[in-house]
Amino acid sequence: MVLGLLLLGLALRINPLLAAWMSPVLLGLVLAPALVMASGSAGLGLWLQRRGILATPPEDRPGPVLQAVSLPPPPPGPVLRVQREMAEA
Repeated sequence: MVLGLLLLGLALRINPLLAAWMSPVLLGLVLAPALVMASGSAGLGLWLQRRGILATPPEDRPGPVLQAVSLPPPPPGPVLRVQREMAEA
């Protein structure tokens, strides 16, 4: 946060257009501590999660691999039965 504000002040002193050009990076540096505190809070984190804020696409719409993992395991077939018997022996 301090680094972002320091760089913003320096950029404004050099040239306001430089500050405008650097604004995406500077905004990230200034807001990062607040975002870390917000996402680290259990209550606020749950609030953000319920509203889908800061969610990644796999959290909203799991892909086929994640969907396959969440399915119940298939019933044991002959291969699994042989592997289980070998492990017990």
